Amino acid sequence: MPPVSRHLSDKKSEYNNTISFFIAPQIHQDTLKWCEFIKFKDDLDILTFSFNEFLEKLETCKSQMYIDCN
Repeated sequence: MPPVSRHLSDKKSEYNNTISFFIAPQIHQDTLKWCEFIKFKDDLDILTFSFNEFLEKLETCKSQMYIDCN
């Protein structure tokens, strides 16, 4: 997670409104704790999703976009 935080911090210095998505087969509790800590410490947003959670989010967004377009 430190490299993800470092890269995000670098991008945030270029683009103010920056977030990162961390997607993995499963998200370990240590990863969640790190993301909470780095949000508190450096105000960096790392959103974590398991593969299945991310796919569900995509499907939800896709269906919402379809509804919004009609």
